[in-house]
Amino acid sequence: MSEQVAEYLAAGMSSVVAKPIEAEKLFAAIEAALDGAPDTAAQAA
Repeated sequence: MSEQVAEYLAAGMSSVVAKPIEAEKLFAAIEAALDGAPDTAAQAA
């Protein structure tokens, strides 16, 4: 499994959440991804 994760990261993915999904890890990955996302509410104003 770790070889696959290394391949995904080398291909440009910023993180990997493997199955079976653990909610805490999934939410942490989503939060980390959104931290770098632009604030669309501020752009709309």
